Parts: sequence; C-alpha cells; structure tokens
Amino acid sequence: MKLNQVIRQDLVRTMTAEAFGKRREKLEKRSQQLDDRVYAKVTPKQYRDQMETLPDCFWKRVSYMYTVGADDQYRHHQFSEEQKIPAGWKTGQRHRIEDRKLCEDLQKACDDLEKLSEEERQFAKEAAAVLSEIRSLNQLEERWPEAVPFLPKSEQRALVADVSNLNKILKQAA
Repeated sequence: MKLNQVIRQDLVRTMTAEAFGKRREKLEKRSQQLDDRVYAKVTPKQYRDQMETLPDCFWKRVSYMYTVGADDQYRHHQFSEEQKIPAGWKTGQRHRIEDRKLCEDLQKACDDLEKLSEEERQFAKEAAAVLSEIRSLNQLEERWPEAVPFLPKSEQRALVADVSNLNKILKQAA
C-alpha cells in the first residue's frame, strides 16, 4: 500500500500530538492558572462581587485580555473559563500588573509554551522530511517501524503481514 501525502501529514500530526501533547496540556493549564490570577489582580474580588449583583447589561463575559507587566511588555492571556468584566471594557483591553513575581511567572509560562511550540515544529519538520522519502507501508515498516502504530487505523489494517507475528512463527519452526 502506498503512503500518499495525506497519510504522511496525518502521521506527522498524530506523532507530534503523542510526543508533545501531555507537556502542552500541562503548560497550558499552568498558563491559564496564571492568567486567572491576572484577572483577579486586574478585577479585585470586591469589584467582581459587585458585578455579580448588577444586571447583565453592566458587565460582559470575556475569555481573554491583555495586560502590561511591570516590565512594560504586553501579554495575551487566555482564561480557563469566561470571566466577567465591566461592560465599558473591551475584550483585549490593556491593564497594568505591578506584581513582578506574577509577571515573571507569566513570562516563564509564555516562554515555555513558545519553546515547546518550536520543539513541535522542529519535530514535525524532521518527521515530514523522513516520511517524504518513504513511499509505501513496507518501506515505513523497514525504515521507521516505531511510526507504524501512529498510522490511521484503516491504513494499519491494510498491512499485509505483521512482521512480529511472522518472526514468532519462524522462531517456533526453528
């Protein structure tokens, strides 16, 4: 069976998600926790509680905002769930955060996510380069057998023979 471009791209996406998915999930969770702390700093509890008592027209829900850190750098923050802000604020409005430790933690979280994204891009680029030279499932089994389990299930069933089963039979015959 031939490996076409679509199968190769799907294989790269699947392997990349498997290799980096758990780390990405952990880093994004940490980043969202920090982003939620930013929301708490920008919109103090007293203000949030006051908004709860007002009719809906006085506040709106947002899923992200921008802040300006103590280092005067703008950062985009994605909340773990929608948060309330006063109706006059705009989504993406900039707010100053003076808490240097929080800003440093946020910067580290952003840097870690960017570093992971770069690692993912590099892995995908290298995997795609290797797979571009492989034209069939047989070649894939020979040159990169570790990649076979990441094939779409329909392609895995298309394999004519499972080499490990064949080897087992050969060993029994010996």
